Order: sequence, then C-alpha cells, then structure tokens
Amino acid sequence: MEEPRIRALRRAQVYGYLVARTGRVYYPGGSRPVCSVQTALEMVRARWLVRRGDRYEITPEGLRVLSESPDPPDEGQSARSHPFWTVARAAHEIARAWPIPSAAAAMPADLSAPLKSIRICAWVHGDIILS
Repeated sequence: MEEPRIRALRRAQVYGYLVARTGRVYYPGGSRPVCSVQTALEMVRARWLVRRGDRYEITPEGLRVLSESPDPPDEGQSARSHPFWTVARAAHEIARAWPIPSAAAAMPADLSAPLKSIRICAWVHGDIILS
C-alpha cells in the first residue's frame, strides 16, 4: 500500500490543492480524508506542501518527491479480478453471442435490449441453462 504522504501528494498534484476541514485534509469536493492535518503540517515542514489559509498546495519540492516515488499499484487490476466482475464479464460475452429471439428482431433496437438483460439476469441466477 502507498504511504499516506505520497498518496496525499498525488491528490494535491491531481486537484491542484487540498482542503483542511474538521481536523482532516480532503481533496476539493471530497468526502473521504486524504490525511490528517498533522500529516499535512509535517509535509509543510518538509517543504512538500505550502499552506495558504485552509488550502495546502503542492510545491516543486513535492513534485520532485512524487517523481522519485514508485508508481502506485494498479488498483483496477485487483478490482477486475473480483468475482462480481468475472460474472459480469461472462454475462457480457453471452449477451454478445446469444441471438435475440425472432420476435425481438422485429422490434426497434432500443426495445430489444431489455430482453437481453432479462436473459442475462436469468442466466446469472441459474434460471436458464445454456445449450
């Protein structure tokens, strides 16, 4: 896992600044804290951030630290291996390959899409066995 200071610096780089509220530091518009105010003050002392009122902005020294730190792990890879995504991926492949019934073929495309969704849901829940 990434060190909290590096994670906070990455957020400051992406959003341009961080905001201090209720003893925690957040990215603008965020509801999850990036770090504590104490950690932000340590980064100010290290000259990685500069404090302007309730805002913390990244400095060139902070950017240098980020460039020297290793890249964060790819969180998307671990999320894609979750069982839900495995089932969703399989359902997507079946929906692409499974023919739509002939009655649905006569329907406009926007009306035939729900039929595919219903068949996928039935397959996921085990109500339909593929042949």
